[in-house]
Amino acid sequence: MPQLFHPHPLARPDQDLLDHLRTVAEYMRHWCEPFGMGLLGYVCGLLHDLGKYSPEFQKYLIRALKGETVTRGEVPHAWEGAFVILRKLGEDSATMGLADILANIIASHHGGLTDMIADSERVIPRRLHAHNNANPDELHAVLDSPEATSLLLNVDWTGLRQEFAALCRHLGNNKFALHLAVKFLYSCLVDADRFDAAGLTHKDESPAAWEDMERCLDARLAQFSETPPSEKSPLDDVRASISDQCAIQAGRVPGVFTLSVPTGGGKTLSSLRFAIRHARANNLKRIVYVIPYLSIIDQTASVLRNLFGDRSDEWILEHHSNFLLESENENTVKRHDLGTQRWDVPVVVTTMVQFLESINSNKASDLRKFHNMAKAVFVFDEVQALPVKCTHLFNGALNFLSGFWGTTCVLCSATQPALAQTDRPLRLSETPALVSLPESYQALFQRSRLVDMTTRELTCEEIAKLALTRFAQGKDTLVVMNTKAEARDVFAAFKDVSAKFFLSTDMCPAHRLDVIEAMRAALSSERGDSRRPILCVSTQLIEAGVDISFDCVIRALAGFDSIVQVAGRCNRHGLSPVPGEVILVRVANEDKALVHLPEIALGKRLSSRLIAENLLDSPAHALEVYYQYKFGLPEQKILMDFPASTTGATLYDLLGDNRLAKRAFADAHHDTFYPGLHSAFQTAAEEFAVIEGTHIGLVVPYDSPEKPNEVQTLVRDFLEIDSSLVHVFEREARTALFGKRSHILRRLQQYTISVFPDKENAIRQIAAPIGDAFYFLSADYYDSAIGLTANQGFLNL
Repeated sequence: MPQLFHPHPLARPDQDLLDHLRTVAEYMRHWCEPFGMGLLGYVCGLLHDLGKYSPEFQKYLIRALKGETVTRGEVPHAWEGAFVILRKLGEDSATMGLADILANIIASHHGGLTDMIADSERVIPRRLHAHNNANPDELHAVLDSPEATSLLLNVDWTGLRQEFAALCRHLGNNKFALHLAVKFLYSCLVDADRFDAAGLTHKDESPAAWEDMERCLDARLAQFSETPPSEKSPLDDVRASISDQCAIQAGRVPGVFTLSVPTGGGKTLSSLRFAIRHARANNLKRIVYVIPYLSIIDQTASVLRNLFGDRSDEWILEHHSNFLLESENENTVKRHDLGTQRWDVPVVVTTMVQFLESINSNKASDLRKFHNMAKAVFVFDEVQALPVKCTHLFNGALNFLSGFWGTTCVLCSATQPALAQTDRPLRLSETPALVSLPESYQALFQRSRLVDMTTRELTCEEIAKLALTRFAQGKDTLVVMNTKAEARDVFAAFKDVSAKFFLSTDMCPAHRLDVIEAMRAALSSERGDSRRPILCVSTQLIEAGVDISFDCVIRALAGFDSIVQVAGRCNRHGLSPVPGEVILVRVANEDKALVHLPEIALGKRLSSRLIAENLLDSPAHALEVYYQYKFGLPEQKILMDFPASTTGATLYDLLGDNRLAKRAFADAHHDTFYPGLHSAFQTAAEEFAVIEGTHIGLVVPYDSPEKPNEVQTLVRDFLEIDSSLVHVFEREARTALFGKRSHILRRLQQYTISVFPDKENAIRQIAAPIGDAFYFLSADYYDSAIGLTANQGFLNL
């Protein structure tokens, strides 16, 4: 047990305060110095917990050591370091901006970065004065302490000003880039503080095991080359060429590259081959796979885990809601949780939502990992799925990471969006394409042809009849609709078909994965008299990344990028010498439903324009024209800046120039403009969401063939733990119960559907509330074929 009386002030019961400040400062210097911010980081680390020198904080620790009841955070300690910064730098207009930035980082390191200016005032100084007025003696007690006085002698204030000025010049006085540099400093402080507080010891990072990974990958590629010619697909030589080109390109300097490979081109292993070799050649620290769809993230993670075998748990971190940590071992759980907070492993597999929400957050918990995105390789798979409203935030983040922090970004897609042609363009490397295919190879990827049947509108029943004609010809047929209601109506028309499948987000993730695996099994069986064709009806979730192939695809008219993506599910492996049909249809009476799906409605309108201009015969050219139309619309240009719902500004502006707040400040200060960074960190973060609105978790009673009754068992165990918590008061026992509760919630995610909160009254009619954690759907309302039953489809579109 730590001694009750310590000769030196403490940071926490078992840690000397001066040791903590010096250690955090050195971590900060080490992490920030490569990016020209070593002194800025050092000073933040040295002063971040200066307030712990206060007598009140030391009394609080002694009370805790004596076993008295204390509340974590009851004695604030972050304002004193911020005050020192403001006193040394904040009165001079030339350094006021630097003062406010460092004071914000220090004052906010336990919560979240606040706005720099608001209500025509500097936010941090205003809050600091309010705190000092409420605690008039606290600040003087800290600053009069000999320890704090000695510590402050180590600060090179002149060097600090010079380093910040050099940083601003390096960033080209780009305010959006500067706001990201501030987040980088903040990330380093949060991580260093928590890392040292946890008693962990940082070691110099040794190079990741790139050589070992490359040997694993080369062994797998060698297996492909040894495949007998009789068993090879016509596309195997093309895939080998793509992979070899990626290997050759890996020696390039870090930058932003494109990997534009037709569907079925083997981009997962090819991009990995580039990433490993590129990381090794440029001494980069990690590879991060960013994937938009949960429906394919498991597929990618499975490829990587099969490739790396026994080393997978050491090399790979999965950070997404589909990931289920099987072990309940406390150390294993803690190690995984720490990994998701820090991203300090060689390979991270995550989602686009997680990436975007991390970099656009202001919270310490989200931004802790941000500094570990430097000196990395990011592979953005299916990048065309990036929400339009996030375009310029995404471009700005990648320009910062690649242009200033030495990170390489690879944009993978069969329908590469023209991000470099937007109003705030992505800065691609010179000759960005990693792969080029000769016409002879490109011809092999022409495995399907577009068939236009949009001259008249078809009802869902007529679309079902069209699918049945192809099915009757022995063709595996996929129908993709724009809404779940349409998909259900088409599926309902296949009354006499037994070999049929359905996919939509009205099915929980476990259910969808089981259906995809069942389809793969059905499609992989040998052709012959006993091999029956299958029918599948899906929403657009099947379009990208799912490795599955049909003879014929019927697609409700939508964006041309979606059309090209779904064409990749048709004759995917090129086994048929005759191109498969991708039939475009126009759905009757659809416009009303698409009012709630504006991106699909816009895509449908633009694709109609391409059809009217007779561009379907050249899909590559049509796709290029489609993006020109899409990104050229005035309303799209505004949307790409992410309009804020409450301020009348955009998030891109709020995080950069913040013109409204800048003007308001000048108006209130005799036309004197604030000389610092204007970024509204907190306001922008509160406005940002990749998926609109909050959602309610609805756990469904799906019985997986592999794990029958698992969901019922998990719900029962959860209720038992909640009941036990009412009667258990011992701290360690409660902690253990909460750990088991969290584990159950993670396992239940695979059985959960997200529904909009405005439907909560409807949910209460069909589901039981389980504490305050989730609702559990009655078995009467979940169907083993289509998920949430049709009469409850009003919960979501």
